Amino acid sequence: MTDNNDIIISTVVLNWNRSDLLKITISSYLNTVNVPYELIIVDNGSTDDSRKVLEELKNRFSNKINKIIFLDKNIGGEAINLGLSEAKGKLLHIGENDIEYLPGWSEKVVKLFSIFNELGQLSLFSPVPTDEEVWVPHPIKRILYKEGEIIYEALGNVGTTSIIRKEIWDKGVRIHNIKTNEFLFPDDVRLSEDILRLGYVVAWAPYYLVRNLGHSYNEILKRVEYYRENYESKKGLGYQGLLKRIDYYEKKVKPPRKSILHINSVIQPELSNIFKPIFTEEGKILDSQAWSCTDAITPEIENLELIYSLLRAFKPATCMVLSWAKDFTIDIIKQALENNNFGNLIILSDTVPSKSDESPITQIQKYEEIANINQPIDCFIFNSYLTDKLNISKQFLNKLSSRSLIVVTGNYEDIQKLVEIWNFLSKNFNCSFVSSARGLLICTSKIENQIKYYESKRIPKDLIQYIHKNRLFNGIVKIYFRIKNLIYNY
Repeated sequence: MTDNNDIIISTVVLNWNRSDLLKITISSYLNTVNVPYELIIVDNGSTDDSRKVLEELKNRFSNKINKIIFLDKNIGGEAINLGLSEAKGKLLHIGENDIEYLPGWSEKVVKLFSIFNELGQLSLFSPVPTDEEVWVPHPIKRILYKEGEIIYEALGNVGTTSIIRKEIWDKGVRIHNIKTNEFLFPDDVRLSEDILRLGYVVAWAPYYLVRNLGHSYNEILKRVEYYRENYESKKGLGYQGLLKRIDYYEKKVKPPRKSILHINSVIQPELSNIFKPIFTEEGKILDSQAWSCTDAITPEIENLELIYSLLRAFKPATCMVLSWAKDFTIDIIKQALENNNFGNLIILSDTVPSKSDESPITQIQKYEEIANINQPIDCFIFNSYLTDKLNISKQFLNKLSSRSLIVVTGNYEDIQKLVEIWNFLSKNFNCSFVSSARGLLICTSKIENQIKYYESKRIPKDLIQYIHKNRLFNGIVKIYFRIKNLIYNY
């Protein structure tokens, strides 16, 4: 067992029936937790074989499970308090028995809490469900970014499965119940509200750190009666609401979450929800999650692939990107330029990394240093999320070459920002809009400005007129073709 003074994460798993999922939860937890921890399990008066399963788990993992509390009666979410009252860790993890833990989850949690001092509660889910879940996207209040890490501040609560700071428990926050006719559910709304009242931030993880087995499509179909009783007791949604979600889930487009590019990041369903669903005659539904992303700022995966293809086709001599730190778009641009074996990249950023972070084709400068850039720029790429830097973009326009390409990627929360940029750029450029999940603008300088880069192979008009006027020249041409035909026929 870990010494009490060294415990970082104290996990309390609340169990009620579904012993098959409980096995997955506990075994996946023990196989993936990589920080000093303690594990406490509270059985909430289960009526299946959960008690037997827990006894077997205790015997099998006697040195890894700290304590199991068996209750004779289901007392709802308040049972979690019994485990938390004995927890010694700096971070308190409230778990349920339908979670599969993924590698790296514990290290990521500790890192996020160490970086974001204002963070009080962190969900182990991201704001948008995975492709296997019958669930809905949750709105984001704002993006918090620090030291290369992102969390999404929630516009509301983040559910029960979460991590909170021990100091929040010490300040008197507890788990309460929502009472219905049949069940006692943990009051996750009140939990988040109590944490917010103390001045902390409640947030979603940057991506799913666990699998949410309890909301999966296959799990719901497997245990229909269990979920019928469960959802009939929930106010607002109800079982009919669940059936509507299942119907929507079955019809929505769910593409493979992968890319033709070398993307060293978790690819997840698109985090924005501003693209209005399209209902096709074939019965399919195209919504925002038909696209994929790595985070809420970096463009959709499909648009990263488009940017890559555009740069491969356009082959700019100098490309500039207006960046936020850790912008994956930069990696895509570098890939394109390196595969072109031509071109350089200027990164305008709020921070300048060390020289060791720069590649031979890359120059990194701070926003305010744009005036010092003297070479003509062929390509300019920026995200409409950075429209507070648009004054920099305006300074930049007079540095564009006559052969120029501008790509503006859309914002995860507001298409109107792209409209503003369109109105600004379309006065002097040919602009096209691509209606992806967040939208995309592709603008080029006028064709008459770019055509000078092409050499015409047509015979000039004045030369043709001269040939017709010169009889001697015409005679020579005729003799030439006659001799050529004789030789060929021979």
